[in-house]
Amino acid sequence: MSLDCPKTMDNKLIEQFELYLKNELRLSIHTLKAYISDIRSLQNFCRANNITFLKIKNTELTSYTRHLYSRGLSAKSITRKISSFKSFFQYLVKQDVLRSNPCSGIKAPKAPKGLPKTLNVDEISRLLNVKLTNHTKIRDHAIFELIYSSGLRVSEVVGLNIEDVAMDDKILTVKGKGNKMRALPFGNVAKAALNKWLDHRIKISSVEDRAIFLTKSGQRLSVRSVQKSIRSWGIKAGINQKLSPHILRHSFATHMLESSKDLRLVQELLGHESLSTTQIYTHLDFDHLSKVYDKAHPRSKKPSQKV
Repeated sequence: MSLDCPKTMDNKLIEQFELYLKNELRLSIHTLKAYISDIRSLQNFCRANNITFLKIKNTELTSYTRHLYSRGLSAKSITRKISSFKSFFQYLVKQDVLRSNPCSGIKAPKAPKGLPKTLNVDEISRLLNVKLTNHTKIRDHAIFELIYSSGLRVSEVVGLNIEDVAMDDKILTVKGKGNKMRALPFGNVAKAALNKWLDHRIKISSVEDRAIFLTKSGQRLSVRSVQKSIRSWGIKAGINQKLSPHILRHSFATHMLESSKDLRLVQELLGHESLSTTQIYTHLDFDHLSKVYDKAHPRSKKPSQKV
């Protein structure tokens, strides 16, 4: 590759990289523009710091990504830019312009975890207080009541066997992550729903069947089936979000924490190894309290402007 004087060298390298993306990789116009836009932004950084692409160091690239983060760019946007930089410098290595990629080892900041979606108590009632007109609805109703009553993972509820339920004591024994066992209480509403299902289960089960929740053909129900069912129930209940069994689990945790204020208890019930995993629900609780405060407290409003 022939190179011009240092003043125009960076522009020449970008032009040649653009041709490579267009003619050899055959990228779409949209993707091509995104790559070049990212490289141009890096070029502006280089000019401001009196360096060129051929002289830039790993530490300077790291400094630039931190600068982007401080400007409020999302982790997703920064990740895309770093990917563009790596591709550009790898191209220069391939063309024998550089000996090594100065972008190697640079990682984007982790995106903050979003708060889990939940249902409020009214939405839970709309979802679960339905007419049970057939075998499948009775089974699915029992599943959803158990998940919400005990904070079960969907894999835990489909993994339940007959011997895992102590109906009189209202205790479930579930196998969680890492095959760790834990005992969980369940409520009277879940007990009634489960009893109703067990009365119907007899019609399709044999003595050898140990799974509590079965398909019409007598097979253990799959996780996928439960996921599809709750989405359908959510649509019929008019709930304006795509439902999953995990949303019921999140709702259980949120409502338990709002009522008990006992984070350790919620951790134990959910089967979390670390308390930090459970602490995300304190943010949900605080968000709820903040909204209530803003609506209720007479001094929470912005002060009016004095003339």
